Amino acid sequence: MQTARVLIVDESSVVRQLAQSTVEEFGLLAQTVADYAQALEKLQARQFDLVLIEVKEPEEQAIDNLRMLKAGINELYTAPVPIIAMVSGIAREQVLTAGANDVMNRPFMPKELEAVLDRWLSA
Repeated sequence: MQTARVLIVDESSVVRQLAQSTVEEFGLLAQTVADYAQALEKLQARQFDLVLIEVKEPEEQAIDNLRMLKAGINELYTAPVPIIAMVSGIAREQVLTAGANDVMNRPFMPKELEAVLDRWLSA
């Protein structure tokens, strides 16, 4: 069985490093980028099984970026790729409506991330 790949998108290098080390502790592969444009480039270059992405204010721009990312994934991949939004200050309902499959707090606790990964990557 192939190891799942997780793409982590967050402007904070500290959050990216924490998320990457947490994902890798669970035996998964992780790559990180700082923004949506870099995320689309990575998604074109390599197959990912889940995207963990920061969604923050300004709200309208973040929601538009999330919609564009979802559209890009739908164009590039035949199988669904769950998008998990890490939020602080944005209504969860808006993020889910814009295309996220699940929402978690940012900053996150490792146990919360573990539960989300287990929920979406368990076959």
